[in-house]
Amino acid sequence: INITNGFSNNGTFTHGSGTIAFTGTANQNINGSSSTPFYNLISNSSVSVTPLTAMSVAGMLTLSTGNFVNTGSLLTLGNGSTIIRNDGTNLTGNAPIGGAYNLIYNGTLYSSGPEASANINDLTNNLTGTLTIAGNIAPVGDILNQAGTFASVANTISCSDLTNNAIWDSPSTILTLTGNLANNGTFNHNS
Repeated sequence: INITNGFSNNGTFTHGSGTIAFTGTANQNINGSSSTPFYNLISNSSVSVTPLTAMSVAGMLTLSTGNFVNTGSLLTLGNGSTIIRNDGTNLTGNAPIGGAYNLIYNGTLYSSGPEASANINDLTNNLTGTLTIAGNIAPVGDILNQAGTFASVANTISCSDLTNNAIWDSPSTILTLTGNLANNGTFNHNS
């Protein structure tokens, strides 16, 4: 289902295994008196998509364009769900609740948002440029730096396994691994 305006749920909405895409050219709101469960949700609005009532995503939340504004912690992600954040997108406001969810960055470069500070399972960086981590992160699973530069600045990072296939730049990061470190690229760390 493609939605170019708003979405209002005042009854029962059953998601099945389908996809809802917000594709408007103005701000789009998700509201109503009932919490809305989505399976896959694509935020492809040229401006923003904002939940004004509780909502959940069981499958995949894809941020294709614009902003997804999570005010008031209204976004709940299912255990094993995935956030895909592409170029030119932001998840602003509060971190999603629920999870643990997988987090994938695609495109060229940006800073992580509140999505990186919540209950992450695995984090994958596919950026061709630089991903700058804007705060402490603690995935319960693994970190895979597949491409580009993973810049962790002066943050604390803990995870199970860390696989670096590109450039890992952590000049003053506290890095704690409960699993293995596999470096197949360039690893810069002042330990």
